[in-house]
Amino acid sequence: MEQGEKGIAGLATRAVLAGSRRPGTVAAAIAAVGLLWGLGPGAGLTDAARYTVAQCGWRVGNDGEWYQSAADKFHSSAWCAVPEGSDPWDGIHTTSGTRPSTTSTSGTRFARWRWQAPAGTGIVTVSGDRWHVLRDGFRHRLGQAGNGSFTPFADFTETDSTRRYFSQAFSPHAAAFESRLLCAKPETSSCQLDGTALAGVRALTLTLDDPSRPTPAVTGLPGEGSWVRGTIGFGFQVSDVGSGVKESSSSVDGSTFATSTHPCSEALIAGQWRATRMQPCSTQATGSQTLDTTRLGDGPHTFDHCASDFAANFACTGQRTLLTDNTAPSAPRKLAVEGGDGWRRTNDFDFAWEVPDQGRAAPITRAHFRVDGPTGQVSAPQPAARINAFDSLKAPAAGEYSLSVWIEDAAGNLNPAADASQTFRLDDVAPTARLVTPEASDPDLLTVPVADLHSGVAGGAIEIRHQSSGEWEKLVTEFDRMPGRLSADFASERRTPGRWEVRAKVTDQAGNQTVVDRLPDGSPLQVVAPARSQTELVAKLAGVGEPA
Repeated sequence: MEQGEKGIAGLATRAVLAGSRRPGTVAAAIAAVGLLWGLGPGAGLTDAARYTVAQCGWRVGNDGEWYQSAADKFHSSAWCAVPEGSDPWDGIHTTSGTRPSTTSTSGTRFARWRWQAPAGTGIVTVSGDRWHVLRDGFRHRLGQAGNGSFTPFADFTETDSTRRYFSQAFSPHAAAFESRLLCAKPETSSCQLDGTALAGVRALTLTLDDPSRPTPAVTGLPGEGSWVRGTIGFGFQVSDVGSGVKESSSSVDGSTFATSTHPCSEALIAGQWRATRMQPCSTQATGSQTLDTTRLGDGPHTFDHCASDFAANFACTGQRTLLTDNTAPSAPRKLAVEGGDGWRRTNDFDFAWEVPDQGRAAPITRAHFRVDGPTGQVSAPQPAARINAFDSLKAPAAGEYSLSVWIEDAAGNLNPAADASQTFRLDDVAPTARLVTPEASDPDLLTVPVADLHSGVAGGAIEIRHQSSGEWEKLVTEFDRMPGRLSADFASERRTPGRWEVRAKVTDQAGNQTVVDRLPDGSPLQVVAPARSQTELVAKLAGVGEPA
């Protein structure tokens, strides 16, 4: 006997050898064998999922491995995946046979086809068709193999060229199923051949237990606590021991939004998807998926990524929180400039505003501002140092400006149109004033044209000083906004005779002041109070009857 091979005498059960049957209707026979062996649901690998492999039939190929223990004594043949349109069973076979040139083979020598269960799985049932041509000690054995051993469940010694159905269950599971053509004589003897010995099988249906769940992982998602918006992409990797990765899917709040189906060798047979290889799918799968967060409400959501193998084992990464927000914040509230929006001459403006409540949405993380001036935009949009205030804003020059503020949330949402605006005014330029020589027709009327480009003239005063005095006297001054003029009456008749110097003080709305004491040519403006003539008054008392 071949090393490691056990005889079938004393085995508790032999194969169920039914009469010739058309393959493809084996479920009842498999169930019967399962009962015969005392197998129930889940037998074989504890709590394992299960998948079915079809081999050499139904236009499906052959994933078996052929081997011979005597070089040049045996040959193999497989005709399984026939073209579309042809009879799927005409001539279908997987065989081991002796070579026509072989006249004898030493004892224990064999050739075999083996269907190996992938690592981590085990074969629990097998069924199919078998036939054989046997001569002088050759046998056809069907059995399970593993760890260098072979345990047959069926041993055929006589030629039977009719394709007959067989079925077998394994408990515990089998690492591999083999169909062997064996010279069953001692190694010191040989099997003589007058013609060809052959062992064939086809229409194999193998059921495998797969207890291992896949291991999925996700990369590229935002970290915990990070807010996202729009469409986000992420990668995934899955590893599996057993049947291989068939599908990867992602869900939000328990609803699947993306599914990736991985390539597997499979065929739809009698309404059931069956593997066409012992390991139908790759044990490693990678890919990427996208999530359109605009379909979600703003706020926290639960995300999970799961994977399944061909045996329908299912595993997930575990839920994680995904924070989404696709709505731009509303405009800031109660934007105001400290000290009011009136004209000021100090170029230092502080602003503050209220941030609207975001509720379940992303918190506010940044404020943006823009300054618009008299001739249009004077600054590009830029971030503020704080989310609710901006200190020490400088105007580029004197004038009236508008500060526009909008806010951005942690997801990056912002809408410059949802802004608040506040006017601020700078006038750090003094008003202008010009002394004018009085008209000869009215030498006592002092006039000073005044102007201010920004805040406007608030008022002023015309002052005079006698050339002999160091004190300035403020005249009663009128301010006429249109056309922009100060005026006062010198009232020379009431003044000390002599020359009087004239000056004017002008103040604008921002508090800037100008003092002018020179004519445009640089000379002082002087007006003269003339000396008055001496007058004598003579009076007497008139008598009665005399003219007064």
